[in-house]
Amino acid sequence: MRERKSIRLIFGLPFLMVALLWVFSLSESMELLEWKTVDYRFRLQSQLTSHPQVDHLLLIPIDDATTDVLGRWPFPRRYHAKMMEELTAYTPSVVAWDILFVDPDQNLENDKLLSQSIRGLKSFVSGSVTAYRTAEQSQGLTKPFKNVIGDRQGLMNFEQAQIPIPGLTEGGYFGFVNCDPMSDGVRRFLPMIVSWKGEIYPSFTIQVVLRDRQINPDEVTVILGKEIVIPASATGPEIRIPINDEGKLLLNERWKFNEWELIPYHELTKLMEEKKNHPERPVAALDLLRNSICLVGLGATGLGDFGATPLDAFTPLMNMHLNGINNILKSDFARPIDRWIQYLFFYFAYLFLTFVMVRLPFYSSMGISFLFFPVHLLLSVFLIIYGSKIILIAGPIVGIALTMFIVMNYRYLKEEREKRRIKRSLGAYLSPKIMQEVLSHPEGVQLGGSKKEITVLFCDLRGFTHYCEKRPPEQVLKLLNEYLQLMTDVIMKHEGTLDKYIGDAIMAFWGAPQEQADHAEKAVAAAIEMRYALAQLRSKQEEEGEELFECGIGIHTGDAVVGNTGSIRQINYTAIGATVNMAARLEAMTKTIGVRILISESTKNRISDEFMITPHGEVTLQGFSESIKIFSVSPVRYQWSKYQEPVPRNYE
Repeated sequence: MRERKSIRLIFGLPFLMVALLWVFSLSESMELLEWKTVDYRFRLQSQLTSHPQVDHLLLIPIDDATTDVLGRWPFPRRYHAKMMEELTAYTPSVVAWDILFVDPDQNLENDKLLSQSIRGLKSFVSGSVTAYRTAEQSQGLTKPFKNVIGDRQGLMNFEQAQIPIPGLTEGGYFGFVNCDPMSDGVRRFLPMIVSWKGEIYPSFTIQVVLRDRQINPDEVTVILGKEIVIPASATGPEIRIPINDEGKLLLNERWKFNEWELIPYHELTKLMEEKKNHPERPVAALDLLRNSICLVGLGATGLGDFGATPLDAFTPLMNMHLNGINNILKSDFARPIDRWIQYLFFYFAYLFLTFVMVRLPFYSSMGISFLFFPVHLLLSVFLIIYGSKIILIAGPIVGIALTMFIVMNYRYLKEEREKRRIKRSLGAYLSPKIMQEVLSHPEGVQLGGSKKEITVLFCDLRGFTHYCEKRPPEQVLKLLNEYLQLMTDVIMKHEGTLDKYIGDAIMAFWGAPQEQADHAEKAVAAAIEMRYALAQLRSKQEEEGEELFECGIGIHTGDAVVGNTGSIRQINYTAIGATVNMAARLEAMTKTIGVRILISESTKNRISDEFMITPHGEVTLQGFSESIKIFSVSPVRYQWSKYQEPVPRNYE
């Protein structure tokens, strides 16, 4: 029954932990805690690994130094127009502005200049956003995706949007810059597509990639909840971008804003002006512009386009587009491992943990169990660094802790039941002190035994059979129980193990189950005190006019097999072997020699001079081929040293 319970626990508890893990995944608070662990792994990945950036991605930030030089933001649009006119000489692949030009300038001439400036560029992309707008406007060159497969219910469908001014839509493209934070304020997902007026349009990041790869949206396949497939072209291989049901990419954020290849906006305008005035002078920084994706955006503090990402609590949000473009062009995606694969993995992990805790010794199992925490953390870090794979941490660690708590309580209750079983099986024949030692190591009380040196004592009444014949059973049993109780108390007092009652005879031994260096001396001392207890009983009988009876005690020290014998349902802790038989023969010989306590030479050699020993020569006992020396023990000297009260007159 106990084995079946253990098996059910080993296989059933992991199912419970996996079910709880699934329930945890439905909790928003637990989900956010899980994302916090993902953020930490991204930070470790950023610090511990070096991953190449796209070699033609250039950041042109409008930073604090730029606003110091050029003045307060927003700059007049003629500044931007002049910069882009001069950029045409360096043939960048794409000039992308993570800035909204959605409202007309107060000076319409500035809008005209800006619209004209993009005509010489290979590709121009600016930002748009889903927001309320009453006026309808042409979307120009920007087209929706036509090859869209899957259920669109997970997408947010917007009917209105703010798109760039007409001059920019007619000569360039736009992409949506929408990127909402999660409930904890951190942005981890970057939208790849947006549903606008029932059509699926590219985000700002995807639009930049399409312009760089010179891909028509009609060639792209969008499989909602799975991936966006950008076909191979003359400029690069096929790319498969993983997206969730909301059309978002989990950013594999590797780089902070100031870690990109960059030329500040004001520095770029200065370098291009110097090059224009002195064309013969080489300017290495300007060579970075050639065939590059030039991403212009806000990086100055106080301009509002800041937020929290996994790598930084306060950073320009343009950094998300930079990491997104880098992820896509490098096919460097962070992918959560499929939940069902994780659940299967964690089931077997919990199965192993439960098996270890149930089957191994306590300290070994606890040591291995506590290793699960660092091992799982190291595994999660290894997966994200070497495979950009994300595995659950928070929920599984809670599961590990719960598993350990449940199994520890199971083991505690099991050990308490085992102790009660041991008390029932051993309490009748072990002293309280030895019982406490045995309960400290209950695993030792199993079927089987071991060879030990022990001292065995046999005690048998004289004339008790004749006594029984003359009296009713009730009186006989009353006296026998009183006698056995007295003898048993003495044996327990001297830390002996009561083996059994054989009618009116008693068998006890010392030296097991716990080691006792002075087991022979304890046995002889117990024999003397048993004689003392019997003398008290005899004095009581004499006062009541009852018939008196005597006992003989035989003691021998030697090797014996000691342990539990019997069946699983009923066990008996006993000693067997020649040593036991020798003690029984010595007890029988006390009647022949006419002494009360008879010990063997091996016992005599192991006791102190406190006892008065009388030799009785050598004898050959029944069942033994070799003769042994025997000795009687006189209790007088020992008795007076141990007791303050007078020796009963019926001591001998």
